Amino acid sequence: MASTTVTRVTAIPVLALLALLLLHLRHTAAVLYEDERVAEYHKRNYTWPPLEEEYVPNTEGWKRIMKRRMEQVRRIENSYDMYNGWMATIHTGLIAPNFTEYGWAVTKAPQGLMDEL
Repeated sequence: MASTTVTRVTAIPVLALLALLLLHLRHTAAVLYEDERVAEYHKRNYTWPPLEEEYVPNTEGWKRIMKRRMEQVRRIENSYDMYNGWMATIHTGLIAPNFTEYGWAVTKAPQGLMDEL
């Protein structure tokens, strides 16, 4: 019985060390170096600011709203908040499809659909 207790006691520090090592490796592997990010950016032929034809939908009103939003994001002082602002704005203005003719605006549902509901 004594040998089992000794094994358990020595196994705890080893498991703790292994857990710390794995945690460190997880964070180390997730690093994206700026020079690699920029190289990939150019490799994909991305441009900044976005080209006029990249906005979804590609209408004057939507481009005007998104450009205004980008100006607002540029003025954010906290880097964490600015990053989140860029992510939301780029997703909304260039990536996500719009489901109404007015972008994400609320619109009235057809009467036939309302009657069925």
